[in-house]
Parts: sequence; C-alpha cells; structure tokens
Amino acid sequence: ECERPIVINNWEATYFDFDEEKILKIARIAHEVGVELFVLDDGWFGERNTDHCSLGDWVVNLKKLPNGLKGLAQKLKEIGMRFGIWMEPEMISPDSDLYRAHPDWAIRVPGRDPSITRWQYVLDLTNPQVRRYIIDTICGILSDAEISYIKWDMNRHLSEVGSDFLPPERQKEVPHRYMLGVYELLSWFRSRFPDIIIETCSGGGGRYDLGMMRYGEQIWTSDLTLPAARTVIQYGSTLAYPAATMSCHVSHPGDDPDEIDYRWAVAIHGMLGYEMNILTVDEAVKARIPHEIEQYREYEHLIKDGELYRLKNPPENGCAAYYYTNGDSSEILLSFIQTEDSVKNVSYRLKISRAERGAVYIDRRSGERFTGDELRAGIVYETAPKHFASVRYLVKE
Repeated sequence: ECERPIVINNWEATYFDFDEEKILKIARIAHEVGVELFVLDDGWFGERNTDHCSLGDWVVNLKKLPNGLKGLAQKLKEIGMRFGIWMEPEMISPDSDLYRAHPDWAIRVPGRDPSITRWQYVLDLTNPQVRRYIIDTICGILSDAEISYIKWDMNRHLSEVGSDFLPPERQKEVPHRYMLGVYELLSWFRSRFPDIIIETCSGGGGRYDLGMMRYGEQIWTSDLTLPAARTVIQYGSTLAYPAATMSCHVSHPGDDPDEIDYRWAVAIHGMLGYEMNILTVDEAVKARIPHEIEQYREYEHLIKDGELYRLKNPPENGCAAYYYTNGDSSEILLSFIQTEDSVKNVSYRLKISRAERGAVYIDRRSGERFTGDELRAGIVYETAPKHFASVRYLVKE
C-alpha cells in the first residue's frame, strides 16, 4: 500500500528535445491543473539525443540540465511537484563509454558478434561486476537527487543468449540467472530506497508478471494508449491482475474537450496519469484536467482496493462495462465505455447485483437517485453515433 501520485510524463511533449527551462515550463502548467509528480523520460543522460547511444552511461547531460538532476528536483519541489525519472538499467548501447570499456558485459554467444535490436544490447546480469556497476550507478543518482518515482524500462528482449562470464558448460543457465540478477537488483533497490515508487515497463506490458510485481507497485500497461484499444487491454489485464497494478495515462486528447473526458474515463481504471504536450493543448481541454483529477481522487480507493465486476466484454460488444464496489456495497463506481462509433441504436441493461436492496443511492456526478432494487434491475445505456463514456459514482444515502 502506498500513495500513488498523479503523474505527467514528458515523452510525448518533448521526446529527446528538452532542456531544464522547457521541463520546468511543463511542470508549472501541470501543477496548476492538479498534477503532483513530473516524470522525466528518456534523454537526460550521456549524449542521448537519439535512441542510438548512451545506454549504460548514466551521467547527467549538463547541456540539457546544467543544474543536474539534483537542481532540477529542487526547482520542481519549489513549484510543488515531486520528481521521477526514466531508466533502462539492464541495457547497454554499442555507442557508449560503458560498451567501449566492457564489450564483454553484453549478452552474446561467446565468439560471435551479437545482433543489435533498437540500437542496444542487454547487459549480462549473470556477472556480479555488472550488477555492482548498476547498483553503484543507481545509488549515486538516487542519493544525489530527491527522486520519488522510477520508470524501470526494458525495451529489448534477450536474443543469442550467452555469457562471457559463465563457462561453456553453464551457458544454458544464462536466461534463469539473468532473471535472478534482475530480482537481486530490484531487491537491493527496494531495501535501499523503500519509499520510491517503481513502475516496471518492457515495451509496455512485456513484464506483466508476478515476479516483477513483488518489487514494483505498478506496471506501464502498454505503449498503446488509444482509448478503444486500451479499453480491451485493460479489460484483459484485470482478468489476471488487480486494477491497481495498471499505470494508465490520458494521451493525445486533441482539441475536443469531450475527447479528453472520454480518454480520462478509460484511464481512471488504473493508476491515473497524463502523457501529453500540455504546453500546446487547447485551453478548453486543459480546463477539464483539474475536475478529472478531483473526481478520480474521490473514488480511487475503489479502484485500488474494491471488488471488480465485469458486465460487458469490449471485443465482443463494441463497449466495455464494469463496476467496482467496496465490501458493504455502500459505494459503487459504474463505467460504460462505448469503444466504437455506432451505426444503429443498441441498448444495454447493466445490472448491479451487488447493490443493496431497499437502499437509496445518489450519483455524486449527476445528482440522480436510484434505489438498490432499480440498480439490481439495471441501468439502460443506448449507443451513440460517436464513442462515449459514462462514469457514475453511486453512494448510499
């Protein structure tokens, strides 16, 4: 159990093209609309102006951040924002000082040249020297700056699996011992920095597994944030894992205020964040964000700790419907998300079987009143010409 801050990530706003001034400008606007933590994504280290270099060289790029991470964290704190960073600790770029010094630290079949994927190799975590290097590097960064959140990424999977460290007769052990190395790093991290939130990521949800959940509070569910597709992804993810494990961001809202509300209605079904260029977003769209965050905070506890009931499966229905409730059914969060534009009217009756008979519920958003028996009989939704979403927060009087 931990507090989950509302974050904004700068990746879609800047990619690699940023400096301290631009980051602080984003942070100021984000703070004004209610965001609590700024996550600095890829590009803050080495000569990392493209994805072709510098993984492994975890030294702050002072051309972009002349006051370092410590100075940036302090300025964000003065604005009222906490600070988080993106890292990919398990990776190494061929074009890096680390690889030039230690080419044998990359996973490869001994005696053969490894293949490059995404312009990077994977570090050989079977080697204790490699693990020590990562620990010392991360410890130096996190001990110097006030950092509250780490996005721990892994964008290249293992291929041509072998190790210059292990002898020939133990080469088949490499995949298993690699993961033991990952767990050792994360175990150290958890013991050394217990208050820092870890969001694990592997091209999105590639590490959505119980082994990683032992160490990280949440997982970046997918790089695909388009709401129709994301609804299906989130619906499927919660078949196996709690909603509280999903990191869900509002992205690409365009200039339509209704569109950001729609994307928000999808993103609230996990741990809410924002990933957009807030410097250029339409003022009417931006004005919706404080209200979205305020509403989310009202019922976030249901999403984190409540019971989830599925009503409509999005791949089969063109819509998703589900509700969360607490133990005594005094609070119910009901969502209907139409994921496709409709060419004909279709009605859906959403029956809330957990509603208490004889009780009266009021929707905090609309003011509508329902009896528990009415909720059990079902609320009717009709499809619209354009996709839309409805969120009802029903509280027993």
